[in-house]
Amino acid sequence: MTVGALTSVAVVGGLEDYQFELAGYRFGDGCPIFVDADGGFDPGTNTWLDQDSVSSLTGANRMGSDRRAAQVWSWTLHTNTDDPVEALAELGEMGRAWFGGDRSVRTVHMLRYRIAERTRVIFGRPRELSYKPGRLIYAGYLPPTATFVKSDALHYDDEEQSVDMRLGETTSGGFDWPAVWPLTFNITSDVVEPWAIIVGGDAPTAPVIEIYGPVTNPTVTIGKLKMRFTGSLPEGGMVRIDARPWSSDIFRSGPQGSLKLTADVRLASARLEPGAYDAVFTGEDDTGNARCRVLWRNAWHTL
Repeated sequence: MTVGALTSVAVVGGLEDYQFELAGYRFGDGCPIFVDADGGFDPGTNTWLDQDSVSSLTGANRMGSDRRAAQVWSWTLHTNTDDPVEALAELGEMGRAWFGGDRSVRTVHMLRYRIAERTRVIFGRPRELSYKPGRLIYAGYLPPTATFVKSDALHYDDEEQSVDMRLGETTSGGFDWPAVWPLTFNITSDVVEPWAIIVGGDAPTAPVIEIYGPVTNPTVTIGKLKMRFTGSLPEGGMVRIDARPWSSDIFRSGPQGSLKLTADVRLASARLEPGAYDAVFTGEDDTGNARCRVLWRNAWHTL
């Protein structure tokens, strides 16, 4: 049995250990701006947003629902030069990355990092970049401090995974082995074979689902997660359902049509737990051109 082509795309440019990268600018070990060896990097404190209450009769804590709060990362830095001109120029390069980029509503920036030979990413916004150019600047001493506010509490793989599905045909492809067992494939449609999605990490991750027309009343099912739509999407139209916590929105391009999510779908709870899943794309399409793409990053609770 053939399965959908599972692909992963790595961000170009490997980081060295204990390096960080924002918008193509790197700092840390071996870089013109490096992180202090003694407590120079602080990934913030893990806190909870809770709904606990205290019983007035017993004084006991009554536990409510909890949500992990996003952390603030911070760095204490130094310039790796004794030339004041070079120090200021390097600060300008870092400032271009730290203060630039799109800052419209819900837009996030990706910060890559490599620690203990493992590269992962976080999402959020760069905030503070402060520096104190005292008289020691003439010896190249310019100690900046920087912060990055995470959009959510999780960490993600550097590689984004994706799988493509079509109506009425299968595409040759496969997995990167070894895979996670057991793998199950159950045909649930006359024209659509299932496609295996393997989610790694140790935390639930939010998928991005793209539907490309022409298609009427499509449904995307991944394990227990089901995205159902009503209406039609014309040829050349695309609907992108982004369930990631910093987005949680629907985007459209090309001919709009009438396609919309059913009322029972909640993007805030659209999550994939680590594991192996069947995935099926169904709908009505006489051309055979309708397709669906599912994208996700494996998520982790810690660095």
